[in-house]
Amino acid sequence: MRKRGDLQRNGKRFEMRNLDAMGYNAASTDPLYKHIPFTLTRRDDVSYGLFYDNLSSCWLDLGNEIDNYHTAYRRWQAEAGDIDYYLFTGKRVLDVTKAFVRLTGKTLFGPKWSLGYSGSTMHYTDAPDAQNQLMNFIRLCEEHAIPCDSFQLSSGYTSINGKRYVFNWNYDKVPQPKVMTQAFHDAGLRLAANIKPCLLQDHPRYSEVAENGLFIRDSETDAPERSSFWDDEGSHLDFTNPQTVKWWQEGVTTQLLEMGIDSTWNDNNEYEVWDGEARCHGFGKEIAIKHIRPVMPLLMMRASLEAQQRFAPEKRPYLISRSGCAGMQRYVQTWSGDNRTNWDTLRYNIRMGAGHEPVRAV
Repeated sequence: MRKRGDLQRNGKRFEMRNLDAMGYNAASTDPLYKHIPFTLTRRDDVSYGLFYDNLSSCWLDLGNEIDNYHTAYRRWQAEAGDIDYYLFTGKRVLDVTKAFVRLTGKTLFGPKWSLGYSGSTMHYTDAPDAQNQLMNFIRLCEEHAIPCDSFQLSSGYTSINGKRYVFNWNYDKVPQPKVMTQAFHDAGLRLAANIKPCLLQDHPRYSEVAENGLFIRDSETDAPERSSFWDDEGSHLDFTNPQTVKWWQEGVTTQLLEMGIDSTWNDNNEYEVWDGEARCHGFGKEIAIKHIRPVMPLLMMRASLEAQQRFAPEKRPYLISRSGCAGMQRYVQTWSGDNRTNWDTLRYNIRMGAGHEPVRAV
């Protein structure tokens, strides 16, 4: 699990709640984007791990709290649900980590190009002449002999008046998407396009999606839930509804893959639905979002993966996701999120990467 600060977590307290932590402090901000309540403890004679299998928001106290009437203790608390946990033991931390991987899944084997340098900036796609800016990036890489294997296409390619509309190309900014993607391919670069699981209320397809019942629903009415999202309000797609998955995969295929996009960048998927009782389809058994929030990004990334696999079955897929829960490594890779650009952030993000899945408590 990605958490701020040092790898050694004893004496600290953490919250597990998917949150869009824009500009977080890599040394102190908590919570962040993911929900993986797994701790690792190393002793001289044994190592062990505890994984709490609960998707509700929860808190891990690793010795921060003390009580005169009790010996030293650690505590886990969840907003709802059962106390359902797994205990892994082994001589080494490696043994415990392997056991956790056997339970939750191995990392998706990505393509070779995903290991190379990947460029990205919001500036290019936010510019009025986004296609020209992006084509110029190819020229600059060649001019300065910068090896580059891919480019992360920020959401500006979907923007109208500064607002983002998933699966909606702005043809004024990018008049010829297929020409642009082919130019990247000719230069040996792949493209990953940013997509978001929330439709703003003035999205061109909002009414269609609402009429088909593909959004999470308000707790008191049958209307779509409304949450703050970017510069407006929007409604989150309900990936526990098979029809939503079908709609999403159609968008990934027709608006991205058929345009020459190689990969999906699953972003802004923390599902900050402030109405915790908002209702999800639950695959036919209605459930409140507060009980399954971390599973929504997992289902989103799986839907994107399946679309990519169906479109190009002969290729190893590559995807990234900012949010998720245990098991997300089966579908995607991830990144540091919207951190700050300074040396202190780099210092702690290196530690964050080293301890991405497990929380270490010695």
